[in-house]
Amino acid sequence: MTPSVPSRLLLSGAVLIASVGVALGADDGVPRVLLDRELNATQVNLTSIGEGQVRWLDAAGRERSRAIDELLAVIDPDGGLLPPGVRRQVIESLGFPVVETTDGQRLLARLRDDPAGSDEFVELLLVGGQSVRVSIEHIAGLTGARSVFDTSRATNDDARRVDDVVELTNGDRVSGFVERLGASVWVEVDGVSREIPMSGVASIELANPTRPGQGTRVWLDDGSILGAGPISGAGDRLVAFDLTLARESAGAPKGSESEMGAAVRLPLSRIAGIVFDAGNSGVRPLAGMGPASFGPTGDRRWTPPPVTGDKSKAVLGASTIELPGPMQVRWTLPEGASRLAGIATLGDAPGAWADCAVSILLSEGGQQTELARARLRPGHADLAFNVELPPALSSEERTLVVRVDAGAYGPIQDRVLLERVLLLVERD
Repeated sequence: MTPSVPSRLLLSGAVLIASVGVALGADDGVPRVLLDRELNATQVNLTSIGEGQVRWLDAAGRERSRAIDELLAVIDPDGGLLPPGVRRQVIESLGFPVVETTDGQRLLARLRDDPAGSDEFVELLLVGGQSVRVSIEHIAGLTGARSVFDTSRATNDDARRVDDVVELTNGDRVSGFVERLGASVWVEVDGVSREIPMSGVASIELANPTRPGQGTRVWLDDGSILGAGPISGAGDRLVAFDLTLARESAGAPKGSESEMGAAVRLPLSRIAGIVFDAGNSGVRPLAGMGPASFGPTGDRRWTPPPVTGDKSKAVLGASTIELPGPMQVRWTLPEGASRLAGIATLGDAPGAWADCAVSILLSEGGQQTELARARLRPGHADLAFNVELPPALSSEERTLVVRVDAGAYGPIQDRVLLERVLLLVERD
């Protein structure tokens, strides 16, 4: 039987909750958005998740429920992450690195030498005291606690990279082959092994191939992303689940903590989002697809490019895409794309002169079909859309076009945000 661990398994929950004033067990539930498998969004006051059901209270205070099998995701409408300053304070005070796996999980854990003495495994010590034995091939990298929010650090985004890279706290970078991970990292450079204590490491990037995420994924308010087993209720506004990372740690020494696995028990308020079938949902975020082209509209000769937020932290990878002014942006649609849903907005604090028209179009074979259109102005509703994409009529690529045209006051302050834009892609 998997032992229960405090909610501070991944972050010091008691300190964190006290620092941001989270009230557990609020009578009206936790505001969340339910996303079904047709990308329809329903805002609810969530009260519990477990036993195959999601439950919430309606406007009259009556409990409602829906089967998890009918849902794609549960999402915090405000993004769900704590302010960067709060996250930084907690992470740095704990001193635990952020470890990322090749299938997209992210968690706070210290590295220890493998208890079985294998160079192919590393033991992760979690904040709650439990440990998980993980194959080094499943580690994508780690970032030291004091480097997580360091924007001055260099990053290596070369997907073709074949060497592992260790960045030291003094700014030096060592490229080679990471032979072993634990209390130190051993790097082979030109046939010579070098031992570097973890205390001197700012980050490690391993050239391990990525793997698709499978099963349920849970995003926490601290930025953690966890592979989860079945979710069950654990008391008033609490949920519990096992970490699949522990389940994947084959070969754990008999009787070790790693063999026992790890469980999480958390308040609903700490959960920024859940995706119930990450590997088979058939959903792709627009933010994960680079634009095929962009350019200005109207009389403008130039426009800055669209800006996409950090996809790794957004639920479903659907980070916000900022269109900084009147412009037209094109994305090539994947084969089988059948539905598009999301929100076009001026944001929470648009300028007084913000006034523009937003059009969403499908382009194929020189023909364009308008799918949605609205005028965005301060004090008026956003453009929320959930539209069917007509099937392909030929072998030519279909293109999604989002167009922003200046309104009554010209291009001044016409900054449009595309939020939680998702594509439903039919599978063969």
